[in-house]
Amino acid sequence: YSWERINVQFIEINNVNTTILEEIEDRFEGKYLGNLLLLDIEKIKASLMQHTLIKDVNIRKSFPSTLKIHIKERIPQAVIKMKDYYLIDREGILLKQISPEENPGFPIFIDSQNFFVPGEEKLKLGWRCLDSLIQEDLELVEIVDLSKHENVSLKLKNSSTWLILGNRDFAERLASFRNHSHLLHKYGPLEYANLSIDDRIIIKPVFSSRDRYADDLSPNKEAM
Repeated sequence: YSWERINVQFIEINNVNTTILEEIEDRFEGKYLGNLLLLDIEKIKASLMQHTLIKDVNIRKSFPSTLKIHIKERIPQAVIKMKDYYLIDREGILLKQISPEENPGFPIFIDSQNFFVPGEEKLKLGWRCLDSLIQEDLELVEIVDLSKHENVSLKLKNSSTWLILGNRDFAERLASFRNHSHLLHKYGPLEYANLSIDDRIIIKPVFSSRDRYADDLSPNKEAM
């Protein structure tokens, strides 16, 4: 190839949504990148990696004159409530500020301190809880409260009851609550059901001034 023929003339951007594509195209609009052989692709990668929604970038040169860019996006998987609400990916990166009404249905991570104290370990526990759930249950999770140390509380959609699950056996404890719901029904609406202690469910009915205890709730025993 002649020296002039290997100047960058074409840029191919693959695997990216329309919004990111347009923003990347705007970055290159009107820019002269020069000789493909001498082009510093690490510098271009570093520039693109500054975009909030980009997780990784792979760039390769295709001679004589094409630059091929493959984008790996950050995918929103939850909402976190800090001072405001944000879409976050699995790594807890803040992707976009939203209003509560704009939440497309993701679980919302909350913390009584709004995650002002570094919340990486809290989020790991929250993700561990969600990962343990079957898809059917996962889709029902509305709020994941991580306020208490090593203790996950869930609120499901269309329910006002907080389910306190502790730090392990999340799916099993959620299933236990379901299995014993017929025994708990007589207490009316529940403010919370604490399932964090093995073989015991501690409940607080909405219309009661004291906690009621359900010890060893097996199919042959009733809540006390």
